[in-house]
Amino acid sequence: MPLACKICIMTKGLRGSEIRSLPQNEEELADHLEAVHHMPVTRLGETDEQAQDRFLAKYPEARTCPECLAAGAPWSAAKSDA
Repeated sequence: MPLACKICIMTKGLRGSEIRSLPQNEEELADHLEAVHHMPVTRLGETDEQAQDRFLAKYPEARTCPECLAAGAPWSAAKSDA
């Protein structure tokens, strides 16, 4: 059963034609949240720190993402320089 991203629905809406492209399971939704929204997701057996380290290794661009910087994300370049 497809899972809808509430962030995407809120910001972009959801058309019926897009239902097939929705994440099909929790793992795909977690991947979507990390890749599209730069939100690290703690996976089973991970600590928050391990999740953030894995996330930053996979998506290093999140360190300089303008939205992440504006939101004060703990992994952003502004926080790392402090």
